[in-house]
Amino acid sequence: MRRLTLALFSLLLLVPLYSQDSLNISQAGRWHDPSLPSTSGIRYNDVWGYTDTGGREYGIAGSARYTLFFELDSPEGLREAARFDEGFSSIWRDYKTYGHYAYGTADQGNGGLVVYDLSGLPGSVTKVYQSNAVFSRAHNLFVDEAQGRLYVAGSNTRPNGVIIFDLNADPASPTLLADPVLPEGGYIHDIFVRNHIAYCSHGFLGLAVYDLSQPASPIPLGTMTNYPEQGYNHSSWLTEDSQLLIFADETFGRSLKAVDVSNLQDMEVTSLFKSELLAPAHTNSIAHNPFIRGRYAVVSYYHDGVQVFDLSDPEHIQQVAWYDTYPEHANYQGFRGCWGVYPFLPSGRILATDISNGFFVLQPQGWSFDEPAPSAELSMSGEIQLCPGDSVLLSATFSGEGWLWERDGQVFSASPYPIWASQAGAYRLANYSAGGAAIYSGTVSVAIDTAPVEELPQPWQQAIIGNAPSTQAAFFPCSSGEDFFLSTKALNPGSGAQDHLGAALQPICGNFTITAQVVGAENGQAGLVVRESTASGSKFAGMFTSGGATYRREARLTTGGAKISALHLGSPNGWMRLQRQGQLVRMYRSFDGAQFQLLTQIALPLDECAEVGLAVFAQRPGKTASAEFHSVSIETNGQQLSAPEPEKGRQSPPEGIQGTPSLSLGSPNGLDEKAGAPAIAPNPSRGAFALYFQQPLSSPAIVELLSPNGKSLHRAQIAAGAEVWHYQGPPLPSGLYLLNVGQHTLRAVVE
Repeated sequence: MRRLTLALFSLLLLVPLYSQDSLNISQAGRWHDPSLPSTSGIRYNDVWGYTDTGGREYGIAGSARYTLFFELDSPEGLREAARFDEGFSSIWRDYKTYGHYAYGTADQGNGGLVVYDLSGLPGSVTKVYQSNAVFSRAHNLFVDEAQGRLYVAGSNTRPNGVIIFDLNADPASPTLLADPVLPEGGYIHDIFVRNHIAYCSHGFLGLAVYDLSQPASPIPLGTMTNYPEQGYNHSSWLTEDSQLLIFADETFGRSLKAVDVSNLQDMEVTSLFKSELLAPAHTNSIAHNPFIRGRYAVVSYYHDGVQVFDLSDPEHIQQVAWYDTYPEHANYQGFRGCWGVYPFLPSGRILATDISNGFFVLQPQGWSFDEPAPSAELSMSGEIQLCPGDSVLLSATFSGEGWLWERDGQVFSASPYPIWASQAGAYRLANYSAGGAAIYSGTVSVAIDTAPVEELPQPWQQAIIGNAPSTQAAFFPCSSGEDFFLSTKALNPGSGAQDHLGAALQPICGNFTITAQVVGAENGQAGLVVRESTASGSKFAGMFTSGGATYRREARLTTGGAKISALHLGSPNGWMRLQRQGQLVRMYRSFDGAQFQLLTQIALPLDECAEVGLAVFAQRPGKTASAEFHSVSIETNGQQLSAPEPEKGRQSPPEGIQGTPSLSLGSPNGLDEKAGAPAIAPNPSRGAFALYFQQPLSSPAIVELLSPNGKSLHRAQIAAGAEVWHYQGPPLPSGLYLLNVGQHTLRAVVE
């Protein structure tokens, strides 16, 4: 060993600033000795780092003939602290550290394993061990520091296996534990080990993972022998949470791979990413060795120098920084440029070796390994259902600067502070402050939905009376009134001592009035009931419609007695009302939902409390009867009892001509939102109906008629200033239709 200083070595070049193409990395120091011998054009090879107990930082670099040690922060700046002539030249050298010892080997010559004592730094380094008794050449060393083991891969004596030494007893004189053959992949080029789990690069045969807890008895855990852009599997590194592996295929034109290793039996490439500084003229770049610190992968990338990638999103890995150690390259031919990097110094500096240009000390600019990654957590997650016109307040706790809100991947708000979300989409916080690398919070999905939900508002409950298969009760939370849906296959006879109904009921004590509009009754009858109980033969009274102008009155006056029924002239638009006054039950019809006419009344001896609500039944076997019940309301003792009040943004039907509820939110399209919903009249109709606006349109509007399944049937433009629009499209068969105009969707019934 001999120690060199600037004064003794006149050919030494210390270059404090070396002009390079770079992004977010600057040069803090460079050492280059052009007099050093080279082998096959290789002057420098591997690099590693070391920090002493006093916090002073050092670099270790290999050259074709020498091992070099550097003090990074001497009074003179970057300084060569020691060098060792290894006695032979080698293209490949490799170094690792454990405690205050450094371990070295070469893949040419017969130097075997060398151990250096670094405790004398910055003054001296001592070679304390060298032996070729177990192997004389090897390609790669790795130290599993937590377990105190040294692994040797690609050796001349065990090329298809690994040599394992123990460092715990005497790190200056490693003890051989075993040299097992690893069964899955032939020659092992490089190895990464954490807590006895070894990730082995088997060249063109791919990647294999082994459990080496028992050194002499390796257990295969998983392999990757076929993956995208496969080449020569060279080396790998594992994230701190052991969930993601980054590896390099040392083959021109191949990308780096990010691999989900959470399940070693089913490892999966989640991302391909690369550097191409010479693109588009040249795209066949080649990576060498990846390392991971925190959320960053730092890669020695041959011609493209030192490359840094942000792994925060394993499926969208971003290139965030680089430093080109070999700016003279004009293409990607041959093996030139950055051989190795070391990103683990406490200061955050990066050490690098360039095959031709020497030893580099690099400083991150605008980012740091040790700063906590910006993070954000939303106050909500999953999916939120909103009604048209409603909004939800989204907020988050976050750390770091640069957060903004996105909706469906587009900027929604340029700050991270709470927002009101009223439009459908996927909302998240995003952070692009780390050189363009995106970091995301979780996502909350907002849906604008008018579909019914099966959870009925209290005190409503679904009820099955008698034999009522396939009964379903649902509530439209986004209707402007209180709307329900019922369906069942219950076949209800017109007489007898048993009832078979699907129902939505609530208990009411004393007098009451229940009102509803039955719309779209199919395959059966639907209406209002009051029952002694949900038992099939209990006393009851009810009124039903099948969608025509006739109402059917049913009643059972004694428990278990015969059912009586009669027909009455009802209302074609389905408005009905059932009222209890003591022992009398009265039934009403209405043509407009405002003025009601008494049809009939029945003396029905009921207890103080009864079950009151909505019911439906089929008229043909095997058919599913269904209906919607709109604007359901219940009054007791003069006080209206109903489902929860409409939420923010919901509108009631306009006064005057009776309209229908607004269902969905769109663009205003010429319709003033403050004007309220337009109305259809007559409704139901025989196909000739008109749309009435509460004030003249401020600009032209588009009206579209849809079938219930969303098929467009007719589309027209309404002129600005219009107050009425008459439908003049093709004839319409009987059924339920949807009419979209501006921000409103209206129901139109054709008989």
